[in-house]
Amino acid sequence: MTSSRQQPVVQAGSISPLPSGSAPGASAAWSRAWLIFLAAGAVGIVAYLLVPEGLPRDVVYQLFGLASAAAIVVGSGSTVPAGHCRGT
Repeated sequence: MTSSRQQPVVQAGSISPLPSGSAPGASAAWSRAWLIFLAAGAVGIVAYLLVPEGLPRDVVYQLFGLASAAAIVVGSGSTVPAGHCRGT
């Protein structure tokens, strides 16, 4: 049995999560997007450690959860290969 899922594209030692046939320049946009998310996460960790305990720290913690859920939704919805339906 073969899988209909596409494997990551390997080019010159790099791995791209984008399916073949993606829009030109999409790889650069994804590289920039995950780097921004990574930097925001690092800033969030520092903010979490610096804010006082109680409600402020709880708010920062909840923002981590919301950002993670948003990243999953954006990532899963934007990497659907052409001709495939979301959720299958």
